[in-house]
Amino acid sequence: MLERARVAGSDAPWLEFVIGNAMALPADDASFDAATIAFGMRNLPDYRLGFTEMVRVVRPGGRVVCLEIARPRSLAGRVGRLWFERAVPLIGRVVGQADAYRYLVSSVRAYPPPEGIAEIMAAAGLAEVRWAPLSLGMVTLHTGRRAPDRA
Repeated sequence: MLERARVAGSDAPWLEFVIGNAMALPADDASFDAATIAFGMRNLPDYRLGFTEMVRVVRPGGRVVCLEIARPRSLAGRVGRLWFERAVPLIGRVVGQADAYRYLVSSVRAYPPPEGIAEIMAAAGLAEVRWAPLSLGMVTLHTGRRAPDRA
């Protein structure tokens, strides 16, 4: 994936691609305007530590954004969830990746609801935490801002 990113970003030579651990980001404190994660937070063993690391590397006033699969609450979303939980493992068996596709479903089931993620983000040091359901609630976008440092 990193090689694909290098190829895709070849027209942006200022980009640097680094392999790192989301639980111990290889970056200095307050070195970025924003930190984002998409469809990866639910794979971390400690969500609070993951968000704490994102907060650490974002400058005061900077943003932390998390896009993740969610368990929808609307009727249409629940129908989508039923499809996801039944069809995804079947697709996994068909393509010879049954374990990976079973993990996908179980990781979504284990991921906290939006309110729980918002609490974790606030506990990690984020202010103005908000979330918005997308795709009939199958995905949730969480945002927060690192509070300004106090003098």
